[in-house]
Amino acid sequence: MKRISLLLFYVIGLIIFQQCDTPSSGLERNNPNDPDLESFVIQAPQFSGFEFYSDKSVKLTWTDTTSYIDGYILEKSLDGINFNLLDTVEYPTSEYIDDSKALTRDTQYSLKSFRKIETGLNVSDSAIYGIDFGTMLLVNSSYSPSPSQLNLSWEFTSSWPFIVEIVVFSGFDGVSYVDTLRNGETSFTYPFEQDFEERYLEARAYVFEEELLDTTENQMLTRIGTQYLTMDHLPDNFQVNVVNEMEVNMSWEDNSGIEEGFQILRSKKYLGSDPEVIATLPPNTTTYTDSDSPFTNAYSDFDGNRIVEYGVRAYIGDTHTGVFGYEAVLPYSQPPTLYENATTSSSIGLFWTQPNSNVPITSYILQRSVNNGPFSDYQTFDSSGNSYVDTDLQSENEYSYRVRSNASPYSNRIDFHQSIYLKLSRDMRIDNPGFFKLSDSGNLLVTSGIISGKTYMLIYNVNTGGRTKSYQVSGYEITNSDIDEERGRIAFTSNETNSLVVIDYVNDEIIAEENNFSNVYDLVFSPDGKFIYTVNMNSEVKKYDINSNSVVFTKALNSTTGGFRGITINPTGDKIAANYDGLFSIIDSSGTTVEQAGIDQGSVSNFISFSGSGNTLSYISHFNHAFAFDANSKERLFGASAQHISVNFDDRYAVIKNRDGVYLIDLQLQQSVSFLSSGANQIRFSPNSNKVMLLNSNSIQVWEISDDEKWIKDEQPNIYD
Repeated sequence: MKRISLLLFYVIGLIIFQQCDTPSSGLERNNPNDPDLESFVIQAPQFSGFEFYSDKSVKLTWTDTTSYIDGYILEKSLDGINFNLLDTVEYPTSEYIDDSKALTRDTQYSLKSFRKIETGLNVSDSAIYGIDFGTMLLVNSSYSPSPSQLNLSWEFTSSWPFIVEIVVFSGFDGVSYVDTLRNGETSFTYPFEQDFEERYLEARAYVFEEELLDTTENQMLTRIGTQYLTMDHLPDNFQVNVVNEMEVNMSWEDNSGIEEGFQILRSKKYLGSDPEVIATLPPNTTTYTDSDSPFTNAYSDFDGNRIVEYGVRAYIGDTHTGVFGYEAVLPYSQPPTLYENATTSSSIGLFWTQPNSNVPITSYILQRSVNNGPFSDYQTFDSSGNSYVDTDLQSENEYSYRVRSNASPYSNRIDFHQSIYLKLSRDMRIDNPGFFKLSDSGNLLVTSGIISGKTYMLIYNVNTGGRTKSYQVSGYEITNSDIDEERGRIAFTSNETNSLVVIDYVNDEIIAEENNFSNVYDLVFSPDGKFIYTVNMNSEVKKYDINSNSVVFTKALNSTTGGFRGITINPTGDKIAANYDGLFSIIDSSGTTVEQAGIDQGSVSNFISFSGSGNTLSYISHFNHAFAFDANSKERLFGASAQHISVNFDDRYAVIKNRDGVYLIDLQLQQSVSFLSSGANQIRFSPNSNKVMLLNSNSIQVWEISDDEKWIKDEQPNIYD
């Protein structure tokens, strides 16, 4: 039929050509519908069929989409990417048998139409055909418990002679290649002895035999499988109950019926231990008690939640079920708090309090350590016990204590040693006391205070605690003061009026007053009572002559921050010390600078004082660094974190005050020998005795260093090296 059509086309074309009397125009010669032109577009052919042969040859068929061609170019790719020429077929052939046997799962064919023209070949686009080998479909997958086997069946969607590989996976990494089947086989049964190792049966379909050995590419067409799971055999409803740190109870349900027995695993998670089998039990067991101290030393070495992890599993041979990681948390209460309670020279008193707890408290254990040795159990009390007095002591030893309940970590630790101590001898009640000074004898104390809403200068007898004099200074806001007991005088300054006032307190009269003393921070009488030295916040030290009511000199020191904070004078009157910029400066009575020294811990200074002997100078740098220096060599003797410091008359002891309380420091031992938990706003040693004055918000207390010793609770401030 095609040949008749072509012949008819040829005859009609010849008649038309003979009727043309004139040559063809340029437009006619460039007609894009002319198949002999290079610009003529040839349509690609269409693949129409594919057929398998038993020898693995394949037959391709196609149809043409135009009648202006001379043949076809057939190409082949084994990877779906790179194509090579397979053959050239003349028109009108429309089929081709590829018997090369060179096929892969990714094989593709490319077919192009061509027409011979004057310049060569006019070639169409490619028609691409990828082989559809079909696929493998799962028909049935199952596990049969009796006999124990995995069953798998399948079918294929084409007649291609597939290769089927049977593989079994067991456990985590066990792989077994069981069998190789041909296309005619469509089922497989895998029998095995039932245990607790999971298995997976898989059938893999390959297009060619050699693909089974392909280790570089996965040429597998598809896979199906079935699985034997042991989850149904897991022990169920596993319960863990912590009785105490020595005992944990467990229970579970047996869901197996085939086990040789059960195994209990444990990991002491708080110790970082790995799981280990701690018990092997017979079949059908459903309970177990771990009494092998699962939480050994959990309370005594407590530093957080105590967790032990348990697991239970059924086993047959080397196979087992089970999920590890059931947590058993040791219940605990907060630790008690241990306190000192009325120590004496022969006994140490203790008591403790227990925070509220949901865990039953049945007992307490008190431990003791001697001379910083290991703690050991010392006394045991029932739940109502909360105090103890220890009399089994030796004075040369140091003792430490801590306590815990039956279900808690240990309390805080308290240490004791025998030492001298501060004892309260006087408590002088004063309403809103100001800074105070002591007379040279140490017998009198002067401060400001409020009586019936009015300001007074107050003088107290340190030995009796009685008030010996009050002098009303209404209208003044007192900054600081000093007392000259020998001459019956007190002096005070007021920054409110910029005044310095000297009063004869015996005769209740003002003997000197000067109103040119602004911003005074501190003042002090000279030992002979003739002069007053002041220090102000303008970096100036002034010497004031009481008799002439005049300023002898004004000494401006080299302060970068402009803020003197304290002034003191030694017993002989030839050294006046003021502190500034975290340091101190010593001048003589003529105003000449003798020495500048100290340790600058900041830009601000505070209180400064000579000891009663004049051999030690103590001061505060930047509010929280306390130092003691040898007043002659300027060598540092002591340093600690504190807001106040004072050294006693014979330079053996110092008292310091920080946020924790007041410490009595042995300067030779460089350690605290006594501690007062009470606070203080100012502290000062008597110039000629071991009395210590502590000023707080409503009183000035007189403490004394005892002549005897008693058991003292250790408290150590942060002492600088």
